[in-house]
Amino acid sequence: MVSVGNSAQQGVEEVLADQASRGEGRTKLLYFETIKQPALLLDAARRLSTCGCSIVALKTGTTEAGSRAASSHTGAMASSDAAVTALFDKAGIVRVRSKTEMVDVAGVLNQYGPPRGSKVVIVTHAGGPGVSLTDELSRQGFEVPELRAGTQARLRERLLPGSAFKNPVDLLAAGTAQHLADVLSILKEEERDMGAVAIIFGSPGLFDVWPAYQVILQNLHSYPVPIYPILTSPIVAADAVRRFKETGSFYFTDEVHLATALGRIAKTPPAAPAAPRLPPIDEAAVETVLGEARKRGGGQLAPGEIGRVLRACGFRMPETLEVDGVDEASRAAARIGFPVVLKVVGLVHKSDRGGVLVDLRTDQEVRDGFARLRAIPGATGVTVQRQVSGLELILGVSREERFGHLVLFGLGGIFTEVLGDVAMALAPLSDQEAMRLVGSIRSASMLEGRRGRPGVDRAVVADGLVRLSTLVHRFPQIKELDINPLMGHGADLVVVDCRIDVD
Repeated sequence: MVSVGNSAQQGVEEVLADQASRGEGRTKLLYFETIKQPALLLDAARRLSTCGCSIVALKTGTTEAGSRAASSHTGAMASSDAAVTALFDKAGIVRVRSKTEMVDVAGVLNQYGPPRGSKVVIVTHAGGPGVSLTDELSRQGFEVPELRAGTQARLRERLLPGSAFKNPVDLLAAGTAQHLADVLSILKEEERDMGAVAIIFGSPGLFDVWPAYQVILQNLHSYPVPIYPILTSPIVAADAVRRFKETGSFYFTDEVHLATALGRIAKTPPAAPAAPRLPPIDEAAVETVLGEARKRGGGQLAPGEIGRVLRACGFRMPETLEVDGVDEASRAAARIGFPVVLKVVGLVHKSDRGGVLVDLRTDQEVRDGFARLRAIPGATGVTVQRQVSGLELILGVSREERFGHLVLFGLGGIFTEVLGDVAMALAPLSDQEAMRLVGSIRSASMLEGRRGRPGVDRAVVADGLVRLSTLVHRFPQIKELDINPLMGHGADLVVVDCRIDVD
């Protein structure tokens, strides 16, 4: 356990780095009030992970008073706490929200290990806790599948009438140590693809439960998959629980705590590689654009500059022309081909100000639309763009103090703020990290398409995230970048709108 208060002189990162240099420990528990050296923490965690060491961390100070003023959706949704989560994910550190969770997760990792698969078998002598555990495991992404017919038949021969055999396996309140031993033996022989067994056994007040606890202890470290004991009667069965504890074996008193701990572990990715493969980008072209922006003091890039940067990174954009007058807008629309989209130049959140007009199909609509957009206060110009259809996604980057750049992914367009369903990771991204990021939003199933509408190619989206992360890794002077939306079908995805803010 490592905690150094407010890190006035030395931080947890430095202590961990020292231990990493000596390869110490099997499970480490970290308590942070602040993280001053994220890079040092990441390096130490990576080195420890190669030694088979697990790390569990609790970080306090997770809320922010007030909202952040930011020029992009990505900047508005990024936060120091999001950066901490992204850092822990990249380092393979299990993040917990309380000291109780910390102990629970450490107990699983240090004594039993995580499940060997997603399928969990529950053995209980009380129906209610079994149902509760089933619900919570399902919420955490695990399966509690019905047992095979052959398994159920064998259980029916050994257990009391009225017992449940499907999963959870309910021994009833009168279930004995022998019944428990029989169940474990049958499961071991029949359910070869199970990932873990959770045993709920308190005291029904009918007999001494210590013999049942002995059965658990006899199997704990010899069973083919982890067994997680849940001893729910610490007062009624105080003596038996004390004897179990004196063996040095970890146990839970609440089934939901077990499910939460397993969920925390399962959702933590392994430590990312220190030097992921980065795709080539046209760095000379990007440097030219950013050099021009630097001469004028930085700030928002112009639409033409944004196009040059994105094309240098391998992104495609629909044909877009910036126009100064209504006749020029008319000619641009005729050249591009109807339908077209008109967008105001000079505003940050264009849609909120009525600065985006879509599906314009006639010359008169273009002329009227141009006049409307130029009348918006703050407008400096108008662009004419080919109309694009498809699923809208957001890909973004925001620079966080000390942490580097956060890469963001989620549903785009108006859904970005309405749903707030986004996921973030620290740059640079490996291909595996990017694919995991794409699949980690709550609405990931929408990427496959819905109600006859085609979806998008996840690998193409992930490649775009890797390219963005490469861009900001090579050019850290980029403060914020929003592609919102990236739109299209399948592998045919184009950047419909983008903003870039630089030093």
